[in-house]
Amino acid sequence: MEFVYEEDACGALRPVAGILFYSGGALLSQLPVKCLLDTGSAHTFLRWELADELGIDLGSADDYGLDVSIGLGGKYRSGIKVVDLGLEVFCQQATGRIQIPSIPVLFVKDELPFTGILGASALRYLAVVFREYEGLANVRPAEDFYSDECPHFNGGHPL
Repeated sequence: MEFVYEEDACGALRPVAGILFYSGGALLSQLPVKCLLDTGSAHTFLRWELADELGIDLGSADDYGLDVSIGLGGKYRSGIKVVDLGLEVFCQQATGRIQIPSIPVLFVKDELPFTGILGASALRYLAVVFREYEGLANVRPAEDFYSDECPHFNGGHPL
């Protein structure tokens, strides 16, 4: 799947992908959420207000319990709720979809540069190639990269 970079609030081009979210196997919304593909983030984040749109009750969600740096000016954030959700990378131009098993998604009250941030907790299931010179990101399942046809890894998958 190929994604065109999009402008953030400051006018910088960033790699963004459409993500669908699932809970207990049920699709939460037909509309994909724009998430920044962020290799510098350990976690996957969504804006707090998106929980209502997805039908998620954060009142009953677990507190994350730790302050987290999400790399935005080095500030640490608190008041974070965590919900386990399944994800699916979505691209209207592509025939297939890439599913990611249930992972912890952190809902934050602080402002995010996009509606969501797809961090290492989700990216570990993907093979992503950033083509900065073209403003494109290619995304495939990690299994495609760690195949028997790839001599550099001898068919071994790190997961």
